[in-house]
Amino acid sequence: MEKDSDLEILNYSYFCEADNLRSILNDREKIKEIDNDIIELAKDISICSVIAWNQDGWREETMPLVLIYRERANKALEVWKNYFGVERLKKPDYFNKYSEKIYCDDEFGGMFYQEDKERNLRHGVRDIDLNLYFYTCCFNIEKVKGLIDKGANIDANIVIDDIAPIEYDSPRQRVVNETSHLATYLIGFVFEDYLKDGSHLDKCVKDYFAYYLIGWGAHEDLFNLLTSGEYNYYI
Repeated sequence: MEKDSDLEILNYSYFCEADNLRSILNDREKIKEIDNDIIELAKDISICSVIAWNQDGWREETMPLVLIYRERANKALEVWKNYFGVERLKKPDYFNKYSEKIYCDDEFGGMFYQEDKERNLRHGVRDIDLNLYFYTCCFNIEKVKGLIDKGANIDANIVIDDIAPIEYDSPRQRVVNETSHLATYLIGFVFEDYLKDGSHLDKCVKDYFAYYLIGWGAHEDLFNLLTSGEYNYYI
């Protein structure tokens, strides 16, 4: 059963309200009412917020909003560190916890993986590059890092549809496209409005906007891994 305290902690994490987040975490009676899975989701939201808002490459007109949320997100993360008594928090296990909930704009793989694989092999795509694309789509950090270490090409042309004209994608481009979509959508329809009137999106935050934000952070994390070959499991 959904409780007001569940929505409170999710909203405070989502909109990086560090003082309110600290208050609810320090309220021993209220925190007892909140299920552990909600606390875990709220923590992951805060972690992904820091990952997302601390990226570079923003348009000049977006920077004022980004700087506001960047500062707020960093403060909220410190609240979680103090709550758990740690210097660093482990990033979410995107693959096992969220891969089926994070928004994805293509349906490559899944139940059609064998069909997708056969199509790409016919077009001369290397198996290692095909696997990199597949594991990028489902946010399997371990597999992605291992394939990069073995020489997988992050810019390999993967055949999404071979009905003329042939539609291509690549591991890097898939992540870039999705990151751009999620950032534009969330800033334009959620975070700008919140700064204007302070309205909370209560049910939406729990039902799917929460996973959009986690997806944004996950894609930024994947982009950093793809382009650097390195991954830090803690933040």
